[in-house]
Amino acid sequence: MFMLTLYSQGDSFYDGFEFFTYPDPTDGLVNYVSMKEAIKLNLTHADDSSFVIRGDQTRKLEVGEKRDSVRISSKKTYAEHVSNRRYRAHAEGIYSPQLCRSSTWPGLQIDIIEGANDLGPNLQSLHNERGAPQPEGRIKMNDCNSFANGNTGCGVFGDSQRDFGAPFNKAGGGWWATVRTESAIKMYFDEVRNGADVVDPTGWGTPTSSFTSSGDLCSISDKFGKNRIIFNLTFCGGFAGHTFHGGTPACEDFVRNNPEAYNLAFWNVLSLRVYEEDN
Repeated sequence: MFMLTLYSQGDSFYDGFEFFTYPDPTDGLVNYVSMKEAIKLNLTHADDSSFVIRGDQTRKLEVGEKRDSVRISSKKTYAEHVSNRRYRAHAEGIYSPQLCRSSTWPGLQIDIIEGANDLGPNLQSLHNERGAPQPEGRIKMNDCNSFANGNTGCGVFGDSQRDFGAPFNKAGGGWWATVRTESAIKMYFDEVRNGADVVDPTGWGTPTSSFTSSGDLCSISDKFGKNRIIFNLTFCGGFAGHTFHGGTPACEDFVRNNPEAYNLAFWNVLSLRVYEEDN
């Protein structure tokens, strides 16, 4: 059983998360701003029922400039846990992952919602440097090693037609749940909605993706550090740049010259609940 230890909604995200202001690890055409600057530029706002982060949509950029945006990380770190989040929300040139990541790269990165250029389906991936959790589902890549295959990681495509991009937005968003235990990491789409104070994932249905310990990976907790929960919105870079028609140069040209394309490029997080094991 897992007990509720964190509930974030509206402006409580400002208390539980830190704004990342360093260069983009994915080499995006992005300038991450502080909380103070994000509020001033209207790149984040909150009310009683939602929390929003977005990229700049107001000005064209000169060559060498980068578009302002927001990336936030949870202040607390988590080992075995269940996280349940509800979203509404993308646009050309956008790479918009929501993930859990170890403090020391590449200890363990879990990509929960990952996509670019408004193209589905959702891609869920693991990145690590040792051991090999075995992916199950609609597998894209088997090798989770961050130093192999250009840091693609081991990825599984979502099995829903509305788990990313325009169909996701048209449906009014959705719920994502992630379960990390000693033996597996599993992700679910629209499986859990009730926001209970106690959850038992063993009674849930078939996960969208599953990564299970095997071989030299005896325990996920023994091999990998704790994770921070991250919300991120960047432009081009390693994912969106490579999948953009014309590649990274065309992507960056589009981002610089079409600010109006990002009117609907944002995360609207209605709630986040994190549960930890009742010991």
